[in-house]
Amino acid sequence: MITLATSAVVLGIVSRPAATYLNRSRTGRAAAVVAGDLDLARSMAMRQRQPVRLSFSVATSQYTLATRSGSTVYKTIALGTASDFHLPTISFSPATVDFYPNGVASSALTVTLTAGSATRRVTLTRVGMIRTP
Repeated sequence: MITLATSAVVLGIVSRPAATYLNRSRTGRAAAVVAGDLDLARSMAMRQRQPVRLSFSVATSQYTLATRSGSTVYKTIALGTASDFHLPTISFSPATVDFYPNGVASSALTVTLTAGSATRRVTLTRVGMIRTP
C-alpha cells in the first residue's frame, strides 16, 4: 500500500509538467506545419502562375490548399482534436486567403493555435512574410 501511495503521489507531481510539455509541443508542431504550408501556397502560386487559395473550415478544423476555383486540391490538413495535433481551439482570421502569382496575398492572416495553456500564433503579411513569434 505504501508503494502504491508513493507511486500515486509521484505520478501526480510528474503529470502536470508532462501535460504542459505535450501542449507546448503540439502547438509548436502545428505552428511549424501551418507556416510551412503558407510558404508552400505562396511558392506554388508563383511557380504555377495561378492563384492558390488557403481556406479554413471551422466545422472540420482543417484547412485546404487548392486552386482558387477549387478544381484542384493540393493539400488538406486537419488540426482539431481528431487529428494528430489534438488542438481544441484553432482560429484563422480571415478564414480564406488567396496567394497570387506575383507573391502577394489577398490579405494579412493570423492563425492562433491553442492547447491547454499553450498558445502559438502564425502571422502572414500581405507581401508574404511569415512569422511564428
